[in-house]
Formats: sequence, structure tokens, C-alpha cells
Amino acid sequence: MILFFLQSFNCLSNELDTIRKRVVAVLLQTEINKAEVNGILNQMDSKGAFTPINYEDLSRTAGFPHRRHTSNLVYLATAFTKKNFPLLS
Repeated sequence: MILFFLQSFNCLSNELDTIRKRVVAVLLQTEINKAEVNGILNQMDSKGAFTPINYEDLSRTAGFPHRRHTSNLVYLATAFTKKNFPLLS
């Protein structure tokens, strides 16, 4: 029984690693715009929050503004990961 569990876990781990690699590959295909990177950085405060986002409003009518926080971080991470991309002017 334990052997079956370990084999299943290993297969799941391999599948998750494959998915992670595919997601990263797709993200790295994103064209990065230097002006957009600078705009995102200029919206970030010293605590890492983005000033246009109302983090207090968790209502359904808010349109889930927190997704922009994650989207901004993914965009910055993609820009940082790309070789030879000048982040700042």
C-alpha cells in the first residue's frame, strides 16, 4: 500500500513539474514592454501594494481588483526572468 502511494506521488510530482515547465514556457513568450514595467513599478508603494488597487473592498461587485496585483507581479517576474531586458530606464 505504501509503495503504491509513493509511486502515485512520484507520478503526480512528475506531472506537476511538466505543467509548471509548460506554464513558465508560455509566460516567457510574453512580449515585455519597458514602459509598462516602469508604469507597474511606479504604482507600487514601499510595502509592495499597488496604489490603484483597493485592497479593502472584497465584495463581488468590486470586480476582483486583487487579480491585477497578481497579474502585475507575474508581468514583473516575466520581465525579470528574460535575459537582457533592461527593467529600469
